[in-house]
Amino acid sequence: MTPPRLVENRTFLGLNVATLLIYGGLSVMFFLLPFELVERRALTATEAGLIFLPFTLCVGLLSRVFGSLADRFGARLALIIGPLGAALGYTWMALAREGSLTIGIIGPMTLLGLSFAVLVAPLTSSVMSSVEDADEGLASGINNAASRIAQLAGVALAAGVASFASGYEMGLAIAAAASIAGALAIATTLPPAAILASRPESAI
Repeated sequence: MTPPRLVENRTFLGLNVATLLIYGGLSVMFFLLPFELVERRALTATEAGLIFLPFTLCVGLLSRVFGSLADRFGARLALIIGPLGAALGYTWMALAREGSLTIGIIGPMTLLGLSFAVLVAPLTSSVMSSVEDADEGLASGINNAASRIAQLAGVALAAGVASFASGYEMGLAIAAAASIAGALAIATTLPPAAILASRPESAI
């Protein structure tokens, strides 16, 4: 269903590969963390839900700010920094598992929120600006499909690793590796001179 011209578009293809990797890693974390909070740290369901607030608030409140900065300075740097920051957040979360709730969970979640706030708007805008105007609707649909496929694959992968004794750390290591791979995909396919057009942010 995808026209060959889009598959042959190196920038468009690289951005969608990055989308698969980055959102796949995020889904792994989203699957594993509630079990960690409720089963191991004995939080209630409400308390566990509140732990996700730093991520949600950062993305909701700061995406437009970082999107405007990307408009001014170009998307490439933001699209590399965002996934690398996320990888650092996953690593921090894995290494600080035995730490307090603030150090082991809330701190890394805040870093993840900032990282995705840096990433979300430039990624959507770069996907749209990598194709001709006539293909923008198709490009948006393909990118959204890529993110949904990534989420499904991430949950399936997380469910598999969760069966191991060290599944939490393994899953977060996989998430970090996927985010780093996403940053590399962007670094090698998005031209340094790419200029980001003003576009609305995409919801995660």
